[in-house]
Amino acid sequence: MGAADRHVAEAKRRALSGERLERGLMLSLMGIKEGTPEFYGLGKAAREVSSAVTKDRSYLWGAIGIDFTPCAMSCDFCSMGERWGLVTEGNSFVMGTDEIVRRVGDYVRCGIRWVVLRTNQEYDPDRMLSLIREVRSRVSGRYEIGLNAGEFDARFARDLRDAGAGFAYHSLRLKEGVHTAFDPARRLSTLAAVREGGLDLVHLIEPIGVEHTDGEIVDSYGSILAHGARVSGGMARIPVAGTPLGDLPQVSEARMAKVIALTRLASAGVVEDICVHPANRLAMRFGANVAVIDGGAVPREGAYSGGLWRGVTCGDVKRMFQEEGYTTYSDNG
Repeated sequence: MGAADRHVAEAKRRALSGERLERGLMLSLMGIKEGTPEFYGLGKAAREVSSAVTKDRSYLWGAIGIDFTPCAMSCDFCSMGERWGLVTEGNSFVMGTDEIVRRVGDYVRCGIRWVVLRTNQEYDPDRMLSLIREVRSRVSGRYEIGLNAGEFDARFARDLRDAGAGFAYHSLRLKEGVHTAFDPARRLSTLAAVREGGLDLVHLIEPIGVEHTDGEIVDSYGSILAHGARVSGGMARIPVAGTPLGDLPQVSEARMAKVIALTRLASAGVVEDICVHPANRLAMRFGANVAVIDGGAVPREGAYSGGLWRGVTCGDVKRMFQEEGYTTYSDNG
């Protein structure tokens, strides 16, 4: 047995016994060359841990982007950055309440467990509270609702909880403060506020690109574990023409699968559900049990299309999971 195989076996043993992986072991896993027998051994180990932890249950995540408007923060990877000029007065859009309710209902009927309303930094907080209440009153079913928005404090987190939200998606992005205009300390403050306010935290390693090192990815996941995320995993950076990072290629599905395997093995029983976005079969084979169906205003598109991102439906993602040996939330009642 070579060194890589020994590292994988040790990581699997620790994952199944609830032991954390130290940084050096995590770096060793990320250093395994993609496409090799050791790479597929890593994926097999992570999938076996996923089976033990999740009992082969998969879940669908539904995101609804509700505003395609210019954002002053102008992150280098986001189509809505005001400085990039992709969002104009002629193509900007804010989704109405009835349309949001309709989309949430569609998601719930197709078996989605988590529904997140995504906005840019300037969206009115009071309006968000009103939307959460409206959705909760008009859409019945077994689902959780949350938001992916700007910075907020624990008081607003408690208001969200009281309005019917159960979670918030928030992250300290890779190269925060370098490829974004956000103060990393402020992002960390919001991460703390999510839990202090009684909401569950969802935090992926993101946006993963070819520009990020193994060390950056490992350190990001260490921070995620420290903040007590309920759902984690990885999200790829999608190149958007006209943004500063638009000419850099998208990270490969194999590297994303390796990141997913890392997060599955490093979660040590603390994070049960591991998400990949965009959905890909190899990442599911390497331990992801959650994937995203995205629609509305999408910051990975240079214009507002309004439909489902890349045409990926609930049925598409369910089939992918089922072909990888998982059952879905809706199938489990």
